[in-house]
Amino acid sequence: MKILYDHQIFSLQKYGGISRYFCELYSHLHTIETIHPEISVVYSENCYYQELFHQKCSLPDQKTVGKYLNFGKNIVINKINEYHCKKQIRNGNFDVFHPTYYNPYFLKNLEKKPYVLTVYDMIHELFPDMFKGDITALHKRKVIKCATKIIAISENTKTDIIR
Repeated sequence: MKILYDHQIFSLQKYGGISRYFCELYSHLHTIETIHPEISVVYSENCYYQELFHQKCSLPDQKTVGKYLNFGKNIVINKINEYHCKKQIRNGNFDVFHPTYYNPYFLKNLEKKPYVLTVYDMIHELFPDMFKGDITALHKRKVIKCATKIIAISENTKTDIIR
């Protein structure tokens, strides 16, 4: 079985529990002969990703662009990775897709392929006043609704999703 993981969390986090979760998942699944995981990342400054693949990733021409790149670096990294991932999704060389966060950018390219979604918490939904203007809850609702299967990170999260 071929599992394609997307770039989202590796474009967003340099360190963090979610990116660590996916690197751990990848490293364990990679040892199973019948499972072939792939993470669709071109560039990432995520320390767990770099450690997993024993590489340092940096943007090309970083010296040329210099300090101006630092301002929008995460946006650039995300767009490059998103473009690459959409291409891989359209190619269809996988059995299951597993996004690493909630941006629904992939839905129109996925066609009839199944996807599994991991839900980490429902904080945005439980405390909406603390996240005014944040579109995470909207994105999450959309990808939960369309997911083939949902993994809740804990029993509390499962209860919150059902609620």
